[in-house]
Amino acid sequence: MVQDSDFDVTEQKPGTLVLAKFSNFPPWPAIVLSPSQVPLKLKKKTLSRQLKMKRGRLFKHVPVRFFGDNSFAGVAFQNVHRLTEEKLSERNPANPELIDALEEAAAYRYPEDFISILIDEGSISSPEEFIELPNILTLPEDLDQAVSKKRSAEGDDDDDNNDDTHITKTKKKKSAPVEDMSTDKLKHKVHDFRYRLQKGLIQRDDTPTDDELKACSDVLKELETFSPHITLELLKYSKLHKVLRAILKIPSLKESTYKFHERAENLLIEWENMILSIKNEKKDTPVTPNTSVLDSAGVKQEGEESSEARSQEPSEVKDERAPGNIIENGQS
Repeated sequence: MVQDSDFDVTEQKPGTLVLAKFSNFPPWPAIVLSPSQVPLKLKKKTLSRQLKMKRGRLFKHVPVRFFGDNSFAGVAFQNVHRLTEEKLSERNPANPELIDALEEAAAYRYPEDFISILIDEGSISSPEEFIELPNILTLPEDLDQAVSKKRSAEGDDDDDNNDDTHITKTKKKKSAPVEDMSTDKLKHKVHDFRYRLQKGLIQRDDTPTDDELKACSDVLKELETFSPHITLELLKYSKLHKVLRAILKIPSLKESTYKFHERAENLLIEWENMILSIKNEKKDTPVTPNTSVLDSAGVKQEGEESSEARSQEPSEVKDERAPGNIIENGQS
């Protein structure tokens, strides 16, 4: 990777887009974080060793969150560089996972997307808790000082006898009608569907709890409502159809009271023409309407015999070339 002498990752604020080189993987788009923003569950595992904290401060490594599979890693300072517009526009057909990650990075917006990520990962519980930090070296105690200053600026410390004075309910902004959303907003929305379903049902090492299954069911319900607005461009960008196929390959979800298999099949059938168009763009031999979109998911339909070709189709959601497949499982 070409060195960028003008770029010092330690001076960047959390949420900044970067290009991170981890292990033997190609340079990958990511965002940097302060150690105080790393999810607690990861602090106790691999990242605690990778970050190599020294007297509470970062020492040689910085936490990053990769685009694509949403994994985390501690990356050496010298291997984190500026993510330029030129790099964002690069597309290497030989690495479709990197293309997906670059497209997600191009659609990323600070601070709204960064706040959503912190909430999804459990680093904060609401947008009101987010405080923009000056750089990634900010420590937890610095964060506490920043919170105190923010409350002081709001006049909350004028009333020491009322601990609840700083707790205010903020009105939830109404979402703009789908018809009025920009292309970037629409892409962010479908990416959010994909991220939450992958994280909740697919990319995990343990069995989802009932509360987690209900949360994923709610996400799927949102997607079902949004489905009429899914265009060919949005489907190609989000690859939601691949996520739904991955759901169909998880036997435990078939018997779920939330009917994940049935609902995933219904969405795949609804998007059938668009999925066939995507397949035809990638294959020399056109896929005909007689080829069911459920075939590639290995789903045996009524009256059909299962084929070995179907059962051996590789997963289209997770690829071992993406850097996070090592970190996600706590290996380095």
